[in-house]
Amino acid sequence: MLVEPIAERLARWRADLAAGRGDRVAAEAEAVLTTIAHDAESVVTALAAGRSDAATLLARLAGLADDDAGLDAVVERLLSADSIGILSDGPRTVSVLEALARRTDEIVPLVTDRPSVARGLLAVGAHAVVDDPAAADRLLLPAVAVHETRVWSSSRILDAADRATAADATAVLVHVRPLAHLDAEARLRFRPPPWVTDRADERWTVPWRPTVG
Repeated sequence: MLVEPIAERLARWRADLAAGRGDRVAAEAEAVLTTIAHDAESVVTALAAGRSDAATLLARLAGLADDDAGLDAVVERLLSADSIGILSDGPRTVSVLEALARRTDEIVPLVTDRPSVARGLLAVGAHAVVDDPAAADRLLLPAVAVHETRVWSSSRILDAADRATAADATAVLVHVRPLAHLDAEARLRFRPPPWVTDRADERWTVPWRPTVG
Protein backbone atom coordinates (compact mmCIF):
# COMPACT_ATOMS: atom_id res chain seq x y z
CA MET A 1 0.00 0.00 0.00
CA LEU A 2 2.87 2.39 0.72
CA VAL A 3 5.15 1.38 -2.17
CA GLU A 4 3.78 3.48 -5.03
CA PRO A 5 3.28 6.81 -3.19
CA ILE A 6 6.76 6.55 -1.66
CA ALA A 7 8.22 5.73 -5.09
CA GLU A 8 6.53 8.84 -6.50
CA ARG A 9 7.88 10.96 -3.66
CA LEU A 10 11.42 9.71 -4.20
CA ALA A 11 11.10 10.48 -7.91
CA ARG A 12 10.07 14.04 -7.08
CA TRP A 13 12.96 14.42 -4.68
CA ARG A 14 15.32 13.17 -7.40
CA ALA A 15 13.88 15.81 -9.74
CA ASP A 16 14.49 18.46 -7.08
CA LEU A 17 18.07 17.27 -6.65
CA ALA A 18 18.62 17.44 -10.41
CA ALA A 19 17.30 21.01 -10.38
CA GLY A 20 19.76 22.00 -7.66
CA ARG A 21 17.24 22.09 -4.82
CA GLY A 22 19.06 19.63 -2.58
CA ASP A 23 18.66 21.79 0.52
CA ARG A 24 14.88 21.74 0.25
CA VAL A 25 14.87 17.99 -0.37
CA ALA A 26 16.91 17.46 2.80
CA ALA A 27 14.52 19.61 4.86
CA GLU A 28 11.39 17.90 3.54
CA ALA A 29 12.98 14.48 4.01
CA GLU A 30 13.77 15.32 7.64
CA ALA A 31 10.13 16.27 8.32
CA VAL A 32 8.76 13.22 6.49
CA LEU A 33 11.13 10.77 8.14
CA THR A 34 10.36 12.27 11.55
CA THR A 35 6.66 11.57 11.03
CA ILE A 36 7.26 8.07 9.64
CA ALA A 37 9.57 7.13 12.52
CA HIS A 38 7.17 8.44 15.16
CA ASP A 39 4.08 6.82 13.60
CA ALA A 40 5.89 3.53 13.00
CA GLU A 41 6.94 3.43 16.66
CA SER A 42 3.32 4.07 17.67
CA VAL A 43 2.12 1.18 15.48
CA VAL A 44 4.75 -1.22 16.83
CA THR A 45 3.96 -0.24 20.41
CA ALA A 46 0.23 -0.68 19.85
CA LEU A 47 0.72 -4.09 18.20
CA ALA A 48 3.02 -5.27 20.99
CA ALA A 49 0.45 -4.24 23.59
CA GLY A 50 -2.40 -5.80 21.64
CA ARG A 51 -4.19 -2.46 21.47
CA SER A 52 -7.24 -2.15 19.26
CA ASP A 53 -6.08 1.13 17.72
CA ALA A 54 -3.07 -0.42 15.95
CA ALA A 55 -4.98 -0.78 12.67
CA THR A 56 -6.18 2.83 12.88
CA LEU A 57 -2.65 4.09 13.44
CA LEU A 58 -1.37 2.06 10.49
CA ALA A 59 -4.18 3.33 8.27
CA ARG A 60 -3.28 6.91 9.21
CA LEU A 61 0.35 6.36 8.22
CA ALA A 62 -0.70 4.76 4.93
CA GLY A 63 -3.04 7.66 4.20
CA LEU A 64 -0.33 10.22 4.86
CA ALA A 65 1.89 8.51 2.29
CA ASP A 66 -0.42 9.76 -0.49
CA ASP A 67 1.35 12.88 -1.75
CA ASP A 68 -1.79 14.07 -3.55
CA ALA A 69 -3.86 14.14 -0.37
CA GLY A 70 -5.16 17.63 0.28
CA LEU A 71 -4.57 19.04 -3.22
CA ASP A 72 -8.29 19.44 -3.89
CA ALA A 73 -8.73 21.40 -0.67
CA VAL A 74 -6.02 23.86 -1.74
CA VAL A 75 -7.43 24.14 -5.26
CA GLU A 76 -10.91 24.94 -3.91
CA ARG A 77 -9.44 28.04 -2.26
CA LEU A 78 -7.75 29.08 -5.51
CA LEU A 79 -10.71 28.73 -7.88
CA SER A 80 -12.03 32.18 -6.97
CA ALA A 81 -8.60 33.90 -6.91
CA ASP A 82 -7.97 36.80 -9.27
CA SER A 83 -4.21 36.17 -9.06
CA ILE A 84 -1.90 33.74 -7.27
CA GLY A 85 1.45 34.54 -5.69
CA ILE A 86 4.02 31.80 -6.29
CA LEU A 87 7.16 31.47 -4.15
CA SER A 88 8.55 28.18 -5.47
CA ASP A 89 8.59 26.02 -8.59
CA GLY A 90 9.00 22.84 -6.55
CA PRO A 91 6.99 19.66 -7.19
CA ARG A 92 4.36 20.37 -4.52
CA THR A 93 3.59 23.83 -5.96
CA VAL A 94 3.54 22.41 -9.48
CA SER A 95 1.13 19.68 -8.34
CA VAL A 96 -1.23 22.34 -6.98
CA LEU A 97 -1.11 24.31 -10.25
CA GLU A 98 -1.67 21.16 -12.32
CA ALA A 99 -4.67 20.23 -10.16
CA LEU A 100 -6.02 23.77 -10.58
CA ALA A 101 -5.65 23.54 -14.37
CA ARG A 102 -7.72 20.34 -14.36
CA ARG A 103 -10.54 22.11 -12.52
CA THR A 104 -10.87 25.24 -14.63
CA ASP A 105 -10.17 26.54 -18.13
CA GLU A 106 -9.62 30.06 -16.81
CA ILE A 107 -6.01 31.21 -16.85
CA VAL A 108 -5.31 32.81 -13.47
CA PRO A 109 -2.36 35.24 -13.43
CA LEU A 110 0.63 33.84 -11.51
CA VAL A 111 3.02 36.26 -9.79
CA THR A 112 6.53 35.53 -8.52
CA ASP A 113 9.43 37.67 -7.37
CA ARG A 114 12.09 35.35 -8.80
CA PRO A 115 12.91 35.04 -12.51
CA SER A 116 14.28 31.53 -11.82
CA VAL A 117 10.85 30.46 -10.48
CA ALA A 118 9.16 32.02 -13.51
CA ARG A 119 11.47 30.01 -15.78
CA GLY A 120 10.80 26.84 -13.82
CA LEU A 121 7.05 27.30 -14.15
CA LEU A 122 7.39 28.01 -17.86
CA ALA A 123 9.15 24.66 -18.23
CA VAL A 124 6.02 22.90 -16.97
CA GLY A 125 3.65 24.95 -19.12
CA ALA A 126 2.69 27.71 -16.66
CA HIS A 127 3.42 31.39 -17.16
CA ALA A 128 4.21 33.82 -14.34
CA VAL A 129 4.92 37.54 -14.32
CA VAL A 130 7.76 38.84 -12.15
CA ASP A 131 6.35 41.11 -9.46
CA ASP A 132 5.64 41.03 -5.72
CA PRO A 133 3.76 37.76 -5.04
CA ALA A 134 2.55 39.12 -1.69
CA ALA A 135 0.37 41.57 -3.61
CA ALA A 136 -1.54 38.75 -5.34
CA ASP A 137 -5.08 37.83 -4.36
CA ARG A 138 -3.87 34.51 -2.89
CA LEU A 139 -0.35 33.51 -1.88
CA LEU A 140 0.78 29.86 -1.92
CA LEU A 141 3.15 29.24 0.97
CA PRO A 142 5.22 26.08 0.38
CA ALA A 143 6.03 24.68 3.82
CA VAL A 144 8.69 22.20 4.86
CA ALA A 145 6.52 21.18 7.81
CA VAL A 146 3.42 22.27 9.73
CA HIS A 147 2.24 21.85 13.31
CA GLU A 148 -1.12 23.43 14.16
CA THR A 149 -0.60 27.15 13.34
CA ARG A 150 3.22 26.91 13.16
CA VAL A 151 4.83 26.71 9.73
CA TRP A 152 8.44 25.88 8.79
CA SER A 153 9.92 27.35 5.60
CA SER A 154 12.63 29.79 4.51
CA SER A 155 12.71 33.28 6.01
CA ARG A 156 12.19 34.75 2.50
CA ILE A 157 8.97 32.79 2.04
CA LEU A 158 7.68 33.55 5.53
CA ASP A 159 8.46 37.26 5.11
CA ALA A 160 6.40 37.27 1.89
CA ALA A 161 3.56 35.57 3.78
CA ASP A 162 3.74 38.24 6.47
CA ARG A 163 3.44 40.98 3.82
CA ALA A 164 0.49 39.23 2.21
CA THR A 165 -1.27 38.85 5.55
CA ALA A 166 -0.76 42.54 6.31
CA ALA A 167 -2.65 43.39 3.12
CA ASP A 168 -5.31 40.68 3.44
CA ALA A 169 -5.69 38.47 6.52
CA THR A 170 -7.12 35.61 4.40
CA ALA A 171 -4.55 35.70 1.60
CA VAL A 172 -2.08 32.99 2.64
CA LEU A 173 -2.66 29.33 1.76
CA VAL A 174 -0.17 26.86 3.24
CA HIS A 175 0.57 23.73 1.23
CA VAL A 176 2.75 20.91 2.55
CA ARG A 177 3.31 17.22 1.98
CA PRO A 178 0.85 15.13 4.03
CA LEU A 179 3.66 13.37 5.87
CA ALA A 180 5.10 16.76 6.88
CA HIS A 181 2.11 17.49 9.13
CA LEU A 182 3.74 17.04 12.53
CA ASP A 183 1.87 16.00 15.64
CA ALA A 184 3.03 17.20 19.07
CA GLU A 185 5.56 14.39 19.53
CA ALA A 186 6.97 14.62 16.00
CA ARG A 187 7.36 18.38 16.41
CA LEU A 188 9.61 17.83 19.42
CA ARG A 189 11.77 15.44 17.38
CA PHE A 190 11.92 17.57 14.23
CA ARG A 191 15.39 19.02 13.58
CA PRO A 192 15.17 21.36 10.57
CA PRO A 193 18.35 22.50 8.79
CA PRO A 194 19.74 25.99 9.56
CA TRP A 195 18.11 27.70 6.56
CA VAL A 196 14.64 26.69 7.76
CA THR A 197 12.87 28.92 10.27
CA ASP A 198 9.40 28.79 11.76
CA ARG A 199 6.59 31.19 12.37
CA ALA A 200 3.07 30.90 13.74
CA ASP A 201 0.11 32.88 12.42
CA GLU A 202 -3.43 31.68 13.03
CA ARG A 203 -4.63 33.79 10.09
CA TRP A 204 -2.76 31.62 7.60
CA THR A 205 -5.01 28.96 6.11
CA VAL A 206 -3.97 25.30 6.03
CA PRO A 207 -6.75 24.00 3.74
CA TRP A 208 -6.22 20.32 4.59
CA ARG A 209 -5.01 18.46 7.66
CA PRO A 210 -4.72 14.70 8.19
CA THR A 211 -7.39 12.93 10.15
CA VAL A 212 -6.02 11.80 13.50
CA GLY A 213 -7.31 8.67 15.22
